[in-house]
Amino acid sequence: MKYGKLTVIGPDPNRKYSDLVQCDCGSPAKSILRGNLVSGRTKSCGCLLNTGYTRHGLRNHHLYPIWLFMRRTAKAQGLLIQPEWSDFAVFLAELGERPEGTRLTRTNKHKGFFRENVSWK
Repeated sequence: MKYGKLTVIGPDPNRKYSDLVQCDCGSPAKSILRGNLVSGRTKSCGCLLNTGYTRHGLRNHHLYPIWLFMRRTAKAQGLLIQPEWSDFAVFLAELGERPEGTRLTRTNKHKGFFRENVSWK
């Protein structure tokens, strides 16, 4: 059985409710709680963490908190975001630097965060 990058080798004889898994990255076999595998909470040995949110190297950029706030707002209000904007680097490249004295706004408050609905104003 396969879960994300993890392949189940078999039950872990030393740990209840756990399976021994092998990650596609080649790291040594590891014991993972079965519930975490089935729920999707654990998808790798940890190697995916190294390519996660900060893969762009821009976490300290002054617009990064605005991007995070946009994502949290969308989630809280059940709004969609331009799919490519899940990557901060793409968001920054498309919207550009924030002109002084402006903020990120949506033209239509009932629509999500899409290219045609978002601008600095």
